[in-house]
Amino acid sequence: MDKKKIFLIVESVLCFIIAAFFATSALIIYNKGLAVKAADPTAWIYTREIAGKYLLICLPVIVVTLVMAFVGIFAGIRDDSQDKPVKNIDMKKAKELDDNGRKKQATVLTIVRVAVLVVAVTLIVVGIFNGSMRDVLIKAATICTECVGLG
Repeated sequence: MDKKKIFLIVESVLCFIIAAFFATSALIIYNKGLAVKAADPTAWIYTREIAGKYLLICLPVIVVTLVMAFVGIFAGIRDDSQDKPVKNIDMKKAKELDDNGRKKQATVLTIVRVAVLVVAVTLIVVGIFNGSMRDVLIKAATICTECVGLG
């Protein structure tokens, strides 16, 4: 592997770490906020200070990633194959034989579609059970009546 490829891989991994940290921080803030809301329903739980506290923890990784991005831009480090068309992609279902001689009908695309569907359904169900559906309905009705001019 050459140095450019390693540089791009490290930069990609750092971006993934930042995204994972933000997702984890959001879940932690949300769960702590639910506990505070249960004790005091009028408390303001999502503040800049709380978000800033979690952002400061990840700040070194963000700075390193930004510095690497600027170094990559100014040094001209880029993936040489990014503008070339991808070859040998068969979007049709692969027809391989399994141990019993039957044809397999699975593709990576089908697996990704099923995984996204499962995640979407799971998040919708979680949203229904934590009361978000009612909140969205109330907000939608409020916006609708304001738009018509009734509110």
